[in-house]
Order: sequence, then C-alpha cells, then structure tokens
Amino acid sequence: MPTYIYIHVILTVVFAVVTTWCSGFTQSAAWSQPAHAAQKNVERAQPIVERSKTVERAEDESDASATAEPPAEDAAHQAKGTLIIHLNVPHMQKRTDTFSINPYTTAPPPIAIPIALLPESIKGLKQKLLSTGYGQRLSLTKPYPDSGWRWHYCYRKARAKSGIGEPHVFFQMYRFADDIAPYVLPEVKKSNKIELARLERYKQVTTEYGDNHKDEEMEALRLGHEPIKLNLVPAKRGTILESSLFISPGDWWITGSHKVPGLIYFWMLPVKVHNNETQTVELNEENALLVQGGW
Repeated sequence: MPTYIYIHVILTVVFAVVTTWCSGFTQSAAWSQPAHAAQKNVERAQPIVERSKTVERAEDESDASATAEPPAEDAAHQAKGTLIIHLNVPHMQKRTDTFSINPYTTAPPPIAIPIALLPESIKGLKQKLLSTGYGQRLSLTKPYPDSGWRWHYCYRKARAKSGIGEPHVFFQMYRFADDIAPYVLPEVKKSNKIELARLERYKQVTTEYGDNHKDEEMEALRLGHEPIKLNLVPAKRGTILESSLFISPGDWWITGSHKVPGLIYFWMLPVKVHNNETQTVELNEENALLVQGGW
C-alpha cells in the first residue's frame, strides 16, 4: 500500500479525535456557564435587596420620629412669652385709646407745644402762687386747670404735706404764699426732672428711629414678626386698663396714645420678651414719651 494512503488514514483519525474532543468541551462549557452566571446574578441581587430593606427601615424610623416628636426648630418657633400691659393714669373720662405692640420703632409724633419748666426759685413760686392762689381750683368750663396739670399736682401735694388750707380772702394770699412755697419747691423740682428726662428720651427715640428703623423692619420680616393691635379693657381693680397676650420672644415696642379732653399721652416703650416667661409692664404719666395739651 502506498505511503500517502497511510498518511491520509492517520490524519483522518486524528481529525476525528480532535473534533470529538472539542465538541465535548463546548457542550461542557455550555452546561456549566448558566449555573455560574446565575450564581453571580444571585450574588448581585442580594446587596440590592439588602439596600432596599435598609432604606425602608430608615424611612419607617424617620416617619416614626417625626410623628413622636417635632423638630427642635419647630418647638422653638412655637415657644412664646406672656405679656401683661397696664395703663394707669389719673385721667380716664371720655378716653380714646389706640395701642399696638410693634417689632420695630415707629416715628414719634411731633412736639406741638414745648413744655415749659416750672419756676424753681422761692420768688418765682410766690408769684405763681399769687397769680393762681384761690383760683387754683378746677375750672367748670375747662377740662384742665389754667396753670396746667403739672402745677396742679405740685400744688395739691404741697398742701397735703403742709396741712395749710387755702385762703378765702385776697389779703391772706401773701401769708399763704410765704408759708406754702417751701413745700411746693421740692415737688416742682421733681416734676421738672421728670420732664427733662422725658425730653431726652424723646430725642433718643427720634434718633434711633432715623438710624435703625430700616434694619429693625428687615429683622422683623426675617423673623416673621408683625405689629399686633392691643385692646385695653378695664381691669377688675380701680380704673386701670389692661391687656394681655402671648407673643414670640424678641425685642418689641409698646406704642400708642391715650386721649382725654385736654390731654394726649403717647408711649413708645421697649420691652424684651423671653420664652415661657410672664412679665407685666405699666404705662403711666412718668414713662410716657410725650404729653401734650393742658399739661
């Protein structure tokens, strides 16, 4: 048999063996590959499931905490203080009141009539006493004394401390003036001191309004504070008027006017409100920013 036939036979056998071996390897890889891929898919899926469960637990815990207790900012925003305001002045008849509490200063009204100081010398007081004297009693046609309420207060207090009665005839006026003048003098000095302090406060408030009002208004806007109207009603005791309210903490100004025949009072009183605290503020003649009329 020729040699080339042997070679042909050998190559055919080798080819068949190689083909069979490759087919077996390919089939084995095909069967093993899905199992391996599935295993990898399962391993990839497990972290996703775990992350999903973690997110759900976090959301549940967040909902539970939100329901159980409000955030600290909300609690602070809801906290307020209690403010009680008393209006205590001697003149209450036929009154007209306009009051509010503001988170910033407002422009004070102009001074229509400058307040003149009372005389502080004995000679000046005697002349004042002689010019008023017996006629110091209240007029039946005017809502205020001719010499003004301040002089009337000083004169009345001096008479109460001295125990000296008013003269009933004109020639007794000189002796009366000599006797009561030393008692009137300290009351006049006290009244003048109050008026000078009032004028200084008025100047200070006017300056602060011009310098700080815009900044105060912007700060109030940032905090959400707005002016609050006050309704003053008679208190249970005496003739005092009263108003109370719950208010957010911060700097506020009690602002308003009290008008009666012959007199106009105006206040702009600063007050600092604190959380969960109660404070009482009294508006009176001494701490009024301005008093106009028969004063």
